[in-house]
Order: sequence, then structure tokens, then C-alpha cells
Amino acid sequence: MLMTGRPRDALVFTAPNGGPVTDEHFRNRVWYPAIEAAGVRRFPPRIMRHTAASWLVQDGVPLYDVQALLGHEDYATTQRYAHLAPDAHGKVIESWARRAGAPAAHGPKEGRLP
Repeated sequence: MLMTGRPRDALVFTAPNGGPVTDEHFRNRVWYPAIEAAGVRRFPPRIMRHTAASWLVQDGVPLYDVQALLGHEDYATTQRYAHLAPDAHGKVIESWARRAGAPAAHGPKEGRLP
């Protein structure tokens, strides 16, 4: 519908004065005014996105859920946040300990592989 009567290579969305919508244009016209209105510290969208994803992982949200939220096609992209999970290795060690019949590790070494 948006392309009816237009050349195949025409832009679907354009800046107010024509031409492509650039990252800078979006940030200055839309993003930063919204951030200021919300009373949030001014950061570019990519920093805010990374921070939100980091907080979710630190809160124990499964990486597959974070992947779906961020729209990552490749799970490996989302795995970059895995190091932030406070008990990322703790659950693995507890599982191995249960299977071996030994008590799970606690204290300063918790969460580290032997």
C-alpha cells in the first residue's frame, strides 16, 4: 500500500524533509526527546538496550526469553550476556554434585568450575 504508484527502489519511510531516516535523525528527533520527557539519563538506544538486557539476565531471566525480546536470530548473539548471570555456573555445579551424590559447593568458589 505504501509503495503503490512508487518506484520499486523508493524509500518506504522518509525523514520530514525527504531522504532516508538516519540513526542520528531518529535519535535527535524521536529518541532523545522521549528520554528527556521520561526523566531518564540520556544514552543512545544501543546502550539502553544493552543495559536492559543485562539487567534481565542478572535477574535470572532465561537467555531464550531475552533472545526473543531483543529479536536476535542467533542464540550466540544473546549468549554474550550469559557471563552476567550471577549463578551461571552454580546451577551446573549443583547438578553435577547431585548426580555424583556429593554436596553442592558453597562459599567463595561457588559458581566456578573445578
